[in-house]
Amino acid sequence: MSASQSNPTPGERLFTGEEVGEFLLRACHDFRTALRAIRAHAELLVKNSDFSPTSGGEPRLGFIVEGARKMDQLVDDLSSYSLALRIGPGSFALTPLGVLLRTVLAKLDKELNDNHAEVTYGEMPRVSGDPDRLMQLFENLLQNALQHRGQMSPRIQERPHG
Repeated sequence: MSASQSNPTPGERLFTGEEVGEFLLRACHDFRTALRAIRAHAELLVKNSDFSPTSGGEPRLGFIVEGARKMDQLVDDLSSYSLALRIGPGSFALTPLGVLLRTVLAKLDKELNDNHAEVTYGEMPRVSGDPDRLMQLFENLLQNALQHRGQMSPRIQERPHG
């Protein structure tokens, strides 16, 4: 069914967000188990191998380990998405973003100070949303800013749009 269709064709069934989320969680569990086995065995091969520098085998095993790590991250992201699909309308509440941001800043205080990060923000609105997910969003944004900052100390400015 295309994204623009609203009614299923005969014999086709629409799945609820909760059903899709449940399926994704189960699939993520199975993927994660397989990926961890691949990664663990490749890491053992790297650690215990007698590759010579000219054989080229060790870098190839490193690619396997790194590829499994990236796929594991994708599975984690897919798992988070599946949880978001399962959020019901009852989870939403009028939430003050300023309070959530200050909470996340307190949680990341040591990490922000260690990186000499400067965080500024102004008046933040109240929005309808899931407070836990909104806090996770702020935390992810700040951690990404720290992780992908380059050579200079990060300067992070949080401000509402619109």
